[in-house]
Amino acid sequence: MSSRTISRAQEVVAGLTERSDAATDGARLGQKEELRIEFGVSVGAFNEALKMAHDRGVIEVRRGPGGGIFAAKQTAMGRLAGELMTLNVEDPSVAEVFRMRNSLDPLLISDAIDHATMIDINELREITRAMETAISGEDLKAFHHLAMDYQRKLLAISPNAMLRPVLSTLFDIIERDAVPVLSGSDKITPGSMKARLVFFERMTSALESRNLEAAYAVMVESTVGWRPYLTPDASRQ
Repeated sequence: MSSRTISRAQEVVAGLTERSDAATDGARLGQKEELRIEFGVSVGAFNEALKMAHDRGVIEVRRGPGGGIFAAKQTAMGRLAGELMTLNVEDPSVAEVFRMRNSLDPLLISDAIDHATMIDINELREITRAMETAISGEDLKAFHHLAMDYQRKLLAISPNAMLRPVLSTLFDIIERDAVPVLSGSDKITPGSMKARLVFFERMTSALESRNLEAAYAVMVESTVGWRPYLTPDASRQ
């Protein structure tokens, strides 16, 4: 998914949040297609916005006769997710966003170990195959977005209604703001992307075998931006 699609989706989420906050809980905001046309975005951007808004507890999507998009009473965690999206990239910095993300990784991984199905495992493997294609084309941005797709897939597996809105928002910030940072680095090469791909492949294997210890080992080795799992002295190295 392009950075432009993500940006447009975030604009729609802001609009849906504003409407939901102004409506009573359960009030109908409109049909999916009519709202998409009103916001003037593509189908892909609107679908991404619906997923983001739903994960944050802003809306409820009902299908079938009488269905549509409905206002939802936002939870405290959902409000926190919304506040995170208003923060300037420098406050917190991208590194601080990674730090928060990394701190929640143990919950994400343990949920995936407990709840991932073979369908989930196969979908994760499809993402890693697409990452191989991105490496072959030396497409850093595509690789980065696919890496976020992998993590969002893990999050979709989790039944934790408190974890999803906050971690989903952190993923949005990382996807929106980390690509330009990474793109300007001379350290990002096909070789370094291949090295990161190995982590995703090892994680998928650990999930398939329900090996929590192996999954946590990958989590620690692959941490980006901050190492909360090491001793205080080691984390400064």
